[in-house]
Amino acid sequence: MYLDDSVQLLPGEFYKHADVEGALNLYITKGVEYVFQVDHDFVCMKRAMRSDFLDSFDKAIRAYVDGDWINAQATLNVAL
Repeated sequence: MYLDDSVQLLPGEFYKHADVEGALNLYITKGVEYVFQVDHDFVCMKRAMRSDFLDSFDKAIRAYVDGDWINAQATLNVAL
């Protein structure tokens, strides 16, 4: 379930996804990890990510960190 169409979304504002339970003020005590778990935009993005993208992206990041620029770029192109 997504936000009601009557809600005007403002850039940079925190909106809890309707499928997530819990109070908005918990992000103050639980920190930024909580925001990534309950914010409407992050919840929707996570649902849209394919597992093959995540696998390729992870390999690309590891190659980049290891200094293997050519494989990092090639693997990232596969991910995208």
